[in-house]
Amino acid sequence: DTYRYIQKHCEQEYKRILCKHKVEVVDICCKDVTTLFLQASSENLGSLDGLREAHCDLGMLYQQYETKLRKEQIPKGDLDGRSLKLAYEILQIRFPKILLSEDDSYTYVIGSSSDVSEAKQYFLELGPKIGKQGRFDHDPPSGLKDPLFPASTPLDSKYDKLFKPAGSGKSDGAKDYKLAANF
Repeated sequence: DTYRYIQKHCEQEYKRILCKHKVEVVDICCKDVTTLFLQASSENLGSLDGLREAHCDLGMLYQQYETKLRKEQIPKGDLDGRSLKLAYEILQIRFPKILLSEDDSYTYVIGSSSDVSEAKQYFLELGPKIGKQGRFDHDPPSGLKDPLFPASTPLDSKYDKLFKPAGSGKSDGAKDYKLAANF
């Protein structure tokens, strides 16, 4: 899954390593394991140095992301294929840096710790709201009326309270805002 995340979200860096060392990759996935076979490109045949360096650079890139990424397993519940597709589309819009995958029983979310945590919570709230017909039974969960501009959060209201209007005596009716200290 880390490899697929790198392929999707770090494609430029991944390809830069391959081009730099003139190496091509063939990947084979079997269940949760991806095996990479490195081979010298046609312009670099017979050179083992490029293969070793590419192997080292790809290994460091993989380790860098493996320590940063979190994977969470979420039960699909009673959602059918159409409902899951809708949920995945919403999650991808709301969390563009996550990677979603699935098997028969679970959805897997891979990404930064904070994105995965929020996406999991969102998915768990979203599931009961989507009916078996792939649409919302009632009102969509908070923040889904416009997925590109999520609804305000409790933090938003906390920061809104910091800015309190104060009468300034301006003749045009404009208000001054003063920052209230909050410790």
